[in-house]
Order: sequence, then structure tokens, then C-alpha cells
Amino acid sequence: MCYRKKKKQNLPVPDVDGITGLPTKQHHKIQVAEVLRTQEGKYAYVSCDIIDFKCFSEAFGYDCAMETLRNIAHIWRKDLRPNESVTRISEDHFCMFLECESTVALESRLRKLFLKTSEEIQADRGGKHSLSFRGGVYVIEGNQNVNVIRTRAEMARMQADRCHCTTIMFYDKETVRKRLREKELENDIKYAVEQRDL
Repeated sequence: MCYRKKKKQNLPVPDVDGITGLPTKQHHKIQVAEVLRTQEGKYAYVSCDIIDFKCFSEAFGYDCAMETLRNIAHIWRKDLRPNESVTRISEDHFCMFLECESTVALESRLRKLFLKTSEEIQADRGGKHSLSFRGGVYVIEGNQNVNVIRTRAEMARMQADRCHCTTIMFYDKETVRKRLREKELENDIKYAVEQRDL
């Protein structure tokens, strides 16, 4: 008897994240590109994560951690204005596309949103645990490629992580150049040690 192989079905990719109900990373990318292409105004891209979320997850368990991510998504989505959006990139990593009237106004808005979210999550946990957030911000210049925009926001977030002095960091070209030079020096020293050239 001859059996025909079933063709592999290309199932449609869901437009929402299964945990938070937010748009998927790919769908969010399309949304951002469309707004930048068709709408006037100044926008910024924010890459943010939860500080020590792994410890929170270990302390309260996986189910509680996932419920917390859903609550965060709900709080942040309520704060959005028309043309703005938010997505979950991975575990506790979110990205927001927001209006940017000025860097001062945007930073103030983010700090208030992070504080409000922390307070609501803490209240939900019976005051047992608060969350802190870290964000990297890239102010978009014109209709740029979304992948470039996201990368620069993430570079700013990683810089905030290295500084240990602020929860919000704006992308700065000179800071990035300095970090790249430091990385190159680290690699040169590592190579020299391996080759016994020091």
C-alpha cells in the first residue's frame, strides 16, 4: 500500500502574544512602520525590561510571573495614545512606540508609568514585592528602518544596565562609540593574552 506524505501546513502566525495579548513583535513592527510612513509628528522607541525579574519569578513561581506580565501589559496598553503601541519581545522585555513632544516630557511620562505599574503590582501582591523597570529610549529621526530603531533603543537600555545609576537612558551616538572602542580594546587585550603577546 502506498501512502502519500501529507504536505506540511503553513499555519498563520498569530497576531498577538500568547501570554499578554499584545501584538506580536512582527505585527508591532508593521504598525510602527505604517505610522512613521503615514503620520506626522515626533516619536520615540522604548526598549524596557524588569530589573531582576528572574528573582521575582523564582520567588513567586512561573504562573504568578506570567500573570504579572499580563497585568503590566494591561496597565501600559491603557496608557497608550492613538498611533502608539506596545509589544512583548521576549520573557520580560517589552518595546513601546510613543509620541515624543520633548525628551523631558517623555522621560517624565515613562517614570510616572513605571512607578504607577510598580505600585499596582506591589498592591496586587499584598505589598510583598515591588518591580523596578529599566528603559532605553531612541528618539526617531524621520521614517527610519524599524530594526535600526529597535536596535538603538536596546543599546540605550543596555547602557542603562551598565551604568547602574538611572532607570531611563536615551540613545547617544558618542556613548555608543565609546562603548564600541572599549569593547574593541577588551577584545585586543584578550587576544594578546591568548597569544602571549603581553
